[in-house]
Amino acid sequence: MKGFFSTQEIQTTSMIGKKRLSCVSCGLFTNATSPKMAPHGEFEKDILIIDESPTLKDDERGRPWSGAQGRLLRKTLKDLGIDMDKDCETIYAVRCLPTNKKGDPVKPLPMHCAACRTSVIKHIKARQPKLIIACGILSVNSIIGHRWQKDLGGITKWRGWVIPDQDFKCWVAPVFHPGQVLNADPVHKTIFKQDLRRAVDHVETPWPRHKKPVIEYIDDLSPLNDITGQVSIDYETT
Repeated sequence: MKGFFSTQEIQTTSMIGKKRLSCVSCGLFTNATSPKMAPHGEFEKDILIIDESPTLKDDERGRPWSGAQGRLLRKTLKDLGIDMDKDCETIYAVRCLPTNKKGDPVKPLPMHCAACRTSVIKHIKARQPKLIIACGILSVNSIIGHRWQKDLGGITKWRGWVIPDQDFKCWVAPVFHPGQVLNADPVHKTIFKQDLRRAVDHVETPWPRHKKPVIEYIDDLSPLNDITGQVSIDYETT
């Protein structure tokens, strides 16, 4: 079974165009109380959650999901039999609090995401999760933005899928960011819970490995006399 994310990776992951990005070029760490936020969670069920970026409260406390959106995610997962702190580990697509030149919190930019991408991918490959829950489109960008050559679009394009990623060798489940559904109508909260349920149901589902077909070349057509059952023939000619 071929993975949904099968585009060949480019040579380096932390680039936009021809510009190589790093913590120095990003610069967000200079104003952060908790720069390069460390992963949090005991990871007992091999579930990796990727949040978009720290909030001001996260940055002050030095841990993720400190506010109301964290309580929503924690409760929703608990209803599904998942203890977010024990069963999961959380990392960020952008590890430092995004701020402007005045030090005021702002929305993270794609260049901030690209600067952190190498560390995110390195962490995924080291931890080898069974499931990645990508909260919000920036988190999706973090793990496939260097492979996806088209416009990523919004999270509504991706949510609801549980994708067997052939590079990370695990399931990837994009979902709405909890902040998007915190004050939304009940329908969005129901969709959010359904998407998370679909995701956690895959934790114990064997990941489908792509097997290369066995190809046998023949010099004459006599072996075809022994074939039984359905046959597919592909004609190629000049």
